[in-house]
Amino acid sequence: MSDKSASHNVFGKMLADSIAQANQNVTHADFVAGVRSGRMGFSCVSGEPSQLTKGARRIIFSILVLLYTVAPFIFIPLWAWHERNPWLLIGIIVSALGTRAAARLIYNEQKQYSIAAFLLIASIASWISFGIHSIYTFFALSGLWGVTLFMIADKAETEYALQSLLENPELFEAAIAQNKIMIVRKDDEGK
Repeated sequence: MSDKSASHNVFGKMLADSIAQANQNVTHADFVAGVRSGRMGFSCVSGEPSQLTKGARRIIFSILVLLYTVAPFIFIPLWAWHERNPWLLIGIIVSALGTRAAARLIYNEQKQYSIAAFLLIASIASWISFGIHSIYTFFALSGLWGVTLFMIADKAETEYALQSLLENPELFEAAIAQNKIMIVRKDDEGK
C-alpha cells in the first residue's frame, strides 16, 4: 500500500471517528431542542444538503439553481436581440463570473455580501451616470444576478435541509446512521 493511500485511509478513519463522536447519543428530540435553542446545528459530511430535501422545497431550490445557471443563457440573448447589441452577450460571462465568485467564497459570507454590495452600488451608480440601457449598468446587474441568486440558493438549500431534518425523525436517523451529517454544537465552536 502506498503512503498516499495509507494516509488517506487514516484520515478517513479519523473523520469517521470524529463524526461518530459528534453524533453519539444525539436523539431527534435532542436535535430539535438544540436547534430551536440555537445551541445545535448540522454540517453535511457526505453529499449536499439538498439531498435531504423532498417535495416543494426541492422544487424551489431547483428553480433557484436554474435561475443562476440557465436563465442567463436564455434571457441575456433575448435582451441583446431586443436591444440589437451583441456586446450584451458578455453579460452571460459576467453572470457566470459572479456565480463563481460567490461559490468560491461559500464559507466566507462577509466577502460574498461585500461583492454583492459592490455590484449593487456599481449598478445604481452606472444607472444614474449612464442610464438603464447602458452596457455598464447591464454588466453590473448581470454580475449581481449571479452572486445574489447563488447566495439565495445556498441559504435555501441549508435551511430546507435543516427543516427536513427537524420535521422528519426517520430522515434524521438515516442521515446519522449513514454518516451523512455531523451534529455541530454551537457552544463548542468557540473553544
